Amino acid sequence: MKNLKTYFITGIVVLLPLAASFYVLAYLFKILDGMSADVISIALGKRIPGLGVVLTLFIVLLVGFLATNIIGRTLIGISEKIMYRIPIARSIYRTVKQIVDSFYQGDKKSFKKVVLVEYPRRDMYSLGFLTGDTKGEAHYKTGEELLSVFIPTTPNPTSGYLLLVPRRDVIILE
Repeated sequence: MKNLKTYFITGIVVLLPLAASFYVLAYLFKILDGMSADVISIALGKRIPGLGVVLTLFIVLLVGFLATNIIGRTLIGISEKIMYRIPIARSIYRTVKQIVDSFYQGDKKSFKKVVLVEYPRRDMYSLGFLTGDTKGEAHYKTGEELLSVFIPTTPNPTSGYLLLVPRRDVIILE
């Protein structure tokens, strides 16, 4: 009986990540395919599964290409000004933009290194992610070089705390 319980729990531990990954990928495929499949079906007269994903990926690449040149950046600036004038859209756009910018900043990744900091109190350590140097008012008011450290929370590691920690108190891990 004990072996049966061990096999069952081990099976769940192995299958759960696989099933969740399959479910998320299938859902993502369905969304991407549905985004442009209707346009393709109108143009071609029939629905071709998977062609919507290809068209969506092409559009994303095209927008990325346009956003990396001067004309594209100008268009993005204009569209951002428009989004910031629409009351509800402004809140949604700003929030999503901050989240995306925190994970990716230009050519450098935001979560550069894993660090150890004393948090929530002395002699108690938490793992965090170094997100960058802190400049501006916080730096000038404290008179110290501060580092931004993101401490994820459990059970949802996408939320957490952003700490401004003096460089001398941050232990960078390998």
